[in-house]
Amino acid sequence: MKKLFGTVLALTLIVSASQAQDKKDFKHGHRGHNKEMLSKELNFSEDQKKQLKEINADFQKQMADLKKNDNITVKEFNSRKEAIRKDHQQKMQSLLTAEQKSKLDKMKQDRMAKSKEMHARNMDKMKTQLNLSDDQVSKLKASRESFASKAKDIRSNQSLTQDQKKEQFKALAEQQKEETKSILTKEQLDKLQDMHKNRRTQSVK
Repeated sequence: MKKLFGTVLALTLIVSASQAQDKKDFKHGHRGHNKEMLSKELNFSEDQKKQLKEINADFQKQMADLKKNDNITVKEFNSRKEAIRKDHQQKMQSLLTAEQKSKLDKMKQDRMAKSKEMHARNMDKMKTQLNLSDDQVSKLKASRESFASKAKDIRSNQSLTQDQKKEQFKALAEQQKEETKSILTKEQLDKLQDMHKNRRTQSVK
């Protein structure tokens, strides 16, 4: 069942790839290549690069100190963690100029457009490989769009903590899995599972 879960998600959660990347643009840490790439693409000044390094170092120190604190409850830990993350995000946003914010928005839009093109190609390929009917394709697209809309609502809900969002994403993924299983035939699901196994085998070579 776990293998089937991963296989089904390979088809239904394609749309989440670019959306998840949106979150990473200013995700805490900006580790390694992502941080350098962002600085380069947004043409950070030397002062901005210095501030970026300081902001991230401060964030990492606060998170490390929080994890060492054994004298607080789980609820208090999650509350403080969320506060640290929000403070970090605000500092990152304030670091950008209006022009850089506009450029970042355009980068997101371009990425979304490329993602849609990629998904259309993948859906056409999937239709051929699984011999999907037009009705199945229509239902899968509708299910995907519903998933994308609900995922967007979860991400934009400022009243939720990161852990609460994770739980809701998990529940949404489970719902998406069940919807996909109801659309595809058992033969198609088996074939999709085999395709997924082959991709995993090729990726480790």
